[in-house]
Amino acid sequence: MFATSVFLAQYFQLARGATPTESGLMTIPMIVGQMGASILIGALISRFGRWKGFMVLGALLTLAGTILMTTLTYDTDFALVSVYMFTLGAGLGMVMQNLTLVVQNDTPVSQLGAASSNVNFFRSIAGTIGVTIMGSQLASRVTAHTADGFADFTPTTPDEVEALQGSLAAPCRTCTTCRPPSA
Repeated sequence: MFATSVFLAQYFQLARGATPTESGLMTIPMIVGQMGASILIGALISRFGRWKGFMVLGALLTLAGTILMTTLTYDTDFALVSVYMFTLGAGLGMVMQNLTLVVQNDTPVSQLGAASSNVNFFRSIAGTIGVTIMGSQLASRVTAHTADGFADFTPTTPDEVEALQGSLAAPCRTCTTCRPPSA
């Protein structure tokens, strides 16, 4: 959950050109899935007392949603991205709060505080590890894709030449594309 919250915003802003506000609004399908599943499955667990199947299903949906998110490109249809986000959100909603509910229901009252704090502690540690792993994967994939994308690139316009040189102020001095050769 933490990693997708961090990197979805970057995806929407950098790959899709959204503003920060639009980026936040574009994550609504994931939040709706998470909120809806959390409420619905929490009510079902409280009503019937069975939780194991919901937790396993939630873990599988989370895994499926995460795998689907790895297939995103800059031009993936937003409807498809929404389905992927909803799937991930529903899986997280089934697991996150209901895990706390299960721990609280299966723990003696005298140890309730310790059990709840352990759930939150390990959730925070796992979130940190998840953000770190996804960040390193993103960095290595962006580096590889950038190198592959520029491998066969030859600048043909003055803007492309200047952009590659890192300056838009001075004209290129190394080729004849930007300025004609001296006579």
